[in-house]
Amino acid sequence: MPNPNAPEAGRRLLDGEAAVPQKREATISVKVVAVNTDARTVELSFSSETPVDRWFGKEILSHDPGAADLRRLNDGGNLLWNHDPSDVLGVIERAWIGDDRKGHAIVRFGKDERGTWAMNQVADGVLRNVSFMYLARDYICEAADPDRYSPDDVYTARQWEAFEISLLTIAADPSVGVGRSAEEQLTQTRVHVVTQARTQPSAAADQPSEEETEMKRKHARLMDKVGEGSTGGGTVPAAPAAPAAHDPAQLRRDEIARQAGIRKLGERWGKPELADLHIEGGSSLEAARSAFMDALDKENTTKPVGARVDMSTQERKRYSLVNAIRAIHKNDWKEAGFEREVSEEIAKQMQRDAATGFFVPTDLPFAPDEAHARAWVQAAGGSKLAQRAPFAVGAANTGGALVGTTLMSDNWIEVLRNVMVTPTLGARFLTGLVGKVDIPRQITAAATSWVGELTPGTESEATFDKVSLSPKNITSWGVISRLMMLQSTPLSR
Repeated sequence: MPNPNAPEAGRRLLDGEAAVPQKREATISVKVVAVNTDARTVELSFSSETPVDRWFGKEILSHDPGAADLRRLNDGGNLLWNHDPSDVLGVIERAWIGDDRKGHAIVRFGKDERGTWAMNQVADGVLRNVSFMYLARDYICEAADPDRYSPDDVYTARQWEAFEISLLTIAADPSVGVGRSAEEQLTQTRVHVVTQARTQPSAAADQPSEEETEMKRKHARLMDKVGEGSTGGGTVPAAPAAPAAHDPAQLRRDEIARQAGIRKLGERWGKPELADLHIEGGSSLEAARSAFMDALDKENTTKPVGARVDMSTQERKRYSLVNAIRAIHKNDWKEAGFEREVSEEIAKQMQRDAATGFFVPTDLPFAPDEAHARAWVQAAGGSKLAQRAPFAVGAANTGGALVGTTLMSDNWIEVLRNVMVTPTLGARFLTGLVGKVDIPRQITAAATSWVGELTPGTESEATFDKVSLSPKNITSWGVISRLMMLQSTPLSR
C-alpha cells in the first residue's frame, strides 16, 4: 500500500523541503550467513550504493567516509521485526561501513522466545530479508537538465543517519517510504538539496548493478555553469571538458569545502540568503566572495562615512576639542554645551548612539589657515619655523626624569591561590598514614535479568580490585639575591 503522506510524484525534491525517514531492503546471502549459536550473533549486510526508486527520482546512499551516521546503531540500536518498535528481536553490537562500500552489522539475538525463534529462522535460511530505516539530510541532484524534472534524476545522499535494522518476511516496495511506526517515532526533517548538471548519462536509468552505479558516480562533475544547453532563447556557454580520470571522493570533498566556505562568508557578513543563493547556483568560492564584496560596496555607498554640521566660520573656530574631551572625562557637559549639541546632531545623522562618547565634525580648522602660515613665514625670515619636540613624560630626556614613582608597599597584593572545595563536598581524609595503603573496591555488581516463571536465572559474579595509595613529596624552590634581601620592603619579603 503506498504511503499516504508521500509527496506527489512527478516533481523534484526541493531544498529545505520536509522529509521523513525511509526504508531500504536487502537479502541476506546464504553463503555468508554463519550464526554463532553460542554467542547468539550473526553478521549481515544492510545497505549498499544500489540506486532505489523514490517519488522524486533515483536515490543513492553515499558510503564515502563520514557520509553515514551510525551512532544510533552503535549506541545500543535494536534489531526489530518488520520495523515494529514493540517487537524487539535483539541488539546491534556493532555497525560499520566496509571496504566493499556496504553497511555491515553484527547483531545479537535475545535469549527470550522471540529472539531464539529469530536466530533459528536466520540460521535455517528461512528469514533472509533485512531492512533498515534511515533519514537523508543532504543530497546532490544530478540531472540532465537542471531546470526540468525527470524520473532519471539521481539524488546522492551525502549525509544520512541510520535508526534501526529489521528482519522481514516479504521485502516491501522501496518506493513506499516510511511506515506508520517511523512516523510515530520521528518528526519531519528539512533536507538540503544541491542540483547540478549531469555531464554523462546516468547509469541508474538502466540500473541496477553496483558496477554500473560506481561508473555513474565516477562521472559526477562539480560545475559552476551549465553546459548542456539552455531552455531560454540565449546560448549558454559550454562547460570545459572534465579530465579523463579523477577521484570522486576528492570531488565531494571539494564540494563540501566550497559550500562551507560560502556559508562562512554569509555568517561573517550577515547575509545567509545570499550564501544559499550562490551555493545552489554552483558558484565558486572566489565568485561568491566577489559577490559579497559588491553587495557590501553597495551598502557602504548609502551610509555616511562622516558628518558635517552647518556651522559658520566663527562657530567652527569656537568649537573646542579640549572642552569636549574634558567634559567626557568628568562626565559634566556644563562647560561644553556647544560641543555636546554638535555631537548629538552628528549622532542623529549617522544613526549612532553617543551615550558613551562624542562625535567630532570633519570640517574643523585644526590646521593653520593661510593668514597664520604667512605670519609664520615672515617671523622666520622667509622660511617656516622648525617644529620642536614638546615636553612629555614618555621619554626621560623630555620630562620623564622629572616624574617620581611611589612604591605603595602597604597595599601589597597577594597571589591568588586555588582553594580546595572537596572538603565541603563530603570528601573523606585519611590522616596519620606512614606506609603504603591498599583499599579494596568492588568494580561491577552481579547482573540481574527478567526470566519466565519456569526459566532458571543466569549465573553472574561481581568483580573486585584495590586502590593503592603511596606517599608523595611536594617542594618549592627559588633563589633570592643579596640585594633583594637588603633593599626589598618588609611586606615583600
